[in-house]
Amino acid sequence: MEEGIFIAGTDTGVGKTVIAGAIARALSLTGVDVGVMKPVETGCQKKNGKLVPSDATYLKAAARTRDPIKWITPYRFQSALSPRAAALQEKKEIKLEEVLRAYDQLRRRHAFIIVEGAGGLLVPLTAHLDLLDLITLLNLPVLLVGRSGLGTLNHTLLTLRCGSTAGIRFTGIIFNQITPSRSLADETNPASLAERTDIPLLGVLPYFKKSGKKEREIERSEKLLMANQLLKRTVLGWTYNRSSDSGESGTGVGLLE
Repeated sequence: MEEGIFIAGTDTGVGKTVIAGAIARALSLTGVDVGVMKPVETGCQKKNGKLVPSDATYLKAAARTRDPIKWITPYRFQSALSPRAAALQEKKEIKLEEVLRAYDQLRRRHAFIIVEGAGGLLVPLTAHLDLLDLITLLNLPVLLVGRSGLGTLNHTLLTLRCGSTAGIRFTGIIFNQITPSRSLADETNPASLAERTDIPLLGVLPYFKKSGKKEREIERSEKLLMANQLLKRTVLGWTYNRSSDSGESGTGVGLLE
């Protein structure tokens, strides 16, 4: 059994945080001690003189952990830019050693860690290192999230090719419907993707309108995730594999076997 999973996106704004939060809550409800991490977050709002990372606080609430934000998101920036560009704006430097130290703290406290990336694989973190380099250092399998509509085939296949060439282990793909109405592209993209890759499309998370209330959104997304039988078996599979390691009985098929 792996120690965790990395949630990567084909682009920014494709729903990584919603899906990562849904998985975190689902695992937590099945009894898995789950930790969460978003190593770098940009576009943070300043409150009482401190930068508040909205994605990280969402993930923390979803996993129901008490871990300090400095471990969950060691790098927080106000500018809504790529991590490298945001760091330059604030005259700072992202050091992957600091990210790895925070990850190690979380790994020691939890049985399973969900790490969410920022944007796509080639988003720059430093002058010479991208998100892809961080995934390689963490050595986690990747669950890829993409939008379900027009344009996603190119983005998804490019990401799979780039990551696979670098030795990334993709365990599956989730499409996220980010618009209220389903188009013909939404309907046909799953079959088109299946023709081009053996990496399974585990499901499409349907669109739901955000309420602005964090807990309600977490509960809603978890229910939508678990309503998909393949995704449900996947989550229960993680629980089964973890239970099997301790000699307990269980059922399910694990995504990360």
